[in-house]
Amino acid sequence: MKMEQLNRIEIIGRVGNATVNKYGEAQTIRFSVATDYVYKDKTGTPVIETTWHNVSAWENKNFPDLFEITRGKTVRVVGRVRQYKITTPEGAERTFSDIYAGTIEILDQAVTAQCSF
Repeated sequence: MKMEQLNRIEIIGRVGNATVNKYGEAQTIRFSVATDYVYKDKTGTPVIETTWHNVSAWENKNFPDLFEITRGKTVRVVGRVRQYKITTPEGAERTFSDIYAGTIEILDQAVTAQCSF
């Protein structure tokens, strides 16, 4: 019996850096999203733990103007996680994770976008 598999992630957070690149007729965007987790330490003091996520998306006819995704905007991203490895010039191997966006919703403007990945 084959088990069903799912590679899906959903985050809501604030946009950090955003870079739009053009490849022929298509555009891509790479941006970071900060999500916060708040908890109290042993003394009861609130602690904010911020995690930065890297997001990539391809422009298509259903995707909004990529330039609307700017630093400080609140976004909801739904997509899949992809890991890749690189080798540094010093020979060390590093592993990174990206979210390939299927849906990006700019919550500050109530704009919803769909893109394929």
